Amino acid sequence: MRKDVAFARERFQLSERRACKLLGMDRGSYRYEPRPDRNAQLREALIELARDRPDECVIGVEVHTTGLAAVLEAGLPNVRVVDGDVLDFLPRLAPASLDEIRIWFPDPWPKQRQRHRRLIRPDVVARVVALLRDGGRLHLATDSLDYSLQMQQVCAHLGGGVVDRPPWRPVTRYESRGLAAGRTPVDLIYTLKRNSVVSPSTNS
Repeated sequence: MRKDVAFARERFQLSERRACKLLGMDRGSYRYEPRPDRNAQLREALIELARDRPDECVIGVEVHTTGLAAVLEAGLPNVRVVDGDVLDFLPRLAPASLDEIRIWFPDPWPKQRQRHRRLIRPDVVARVVALLRDGGRLHLATDSLDYSLQMQQVCAHLGGGVVDRPPWRPVTRYESRGLAAGRTPVDLIYTLKRNSVVSPSTNS
């Protein structure tokens, strides 16, 4: 219905209120319709990745409780899921215990006033890096050019940067829609070398 309202507004130059009235839609329902669950595609990617790499133990952290069922129903023995916010989960992990951390297509929070909410920021990267073994990797992906530049700045103290999309990384439906809309995904991989790590940049 949102697409119908948007089409009516553009085609007939109507206000939001008039477009909703034309379509017989309550304006309040239009304004407060839940946003699509973009994490659904990431859950699918997690399942696909775990199936393709059975020797790898994968932990998925998910804030949408209803989405956990799909992962559990896949019945994969090498997958564990956590119900909650990833920042609350990090203290439960032992330092230097992970081989790789993958953060793919986090919310870009595009508006200037929202950017402090972005996940890839110096304090979070410092916490994440502490969980990686020496030689462990931090793999980021985004289709927001601005966010990719921020990621590079925040992670500049680590060894690595922009890479071609690894062939084993699944392409989600969200990513496919971004490609169709002209957005270019950027993958960044950083390899931890503990003797060379300095403090993350705070200029972001």
